[in-house]
Amino acid sequence: IECGRWRSAPIITAVHPGTTMTNLSRAFTKTRKAPLQSAGACARRLRTLIESLDNDHSGQFLTLDGQSLPW
Repeated sequence: IECGRWRSAPIITAVHPGTTMTNLSRAFTKTRKAPLQSAGACARRLRTLIESLDNDHSGQFLTLDGQSLPW
């Protein structure tokens, strides 16, 4: 309802950030083989992704590099 009142349509997406080195993920990172990212790197990639979004991305589930993930 609120989004319908905006002057321009919002872009609403869900983003899977991948595994990031934090206290929360520490237990999962011990056996992980894929490279991990720092919280700062994750934030920079998230900002880059947000700045690249357009209306065609609305309703999608994305990775940090903009790839679409299945729901």
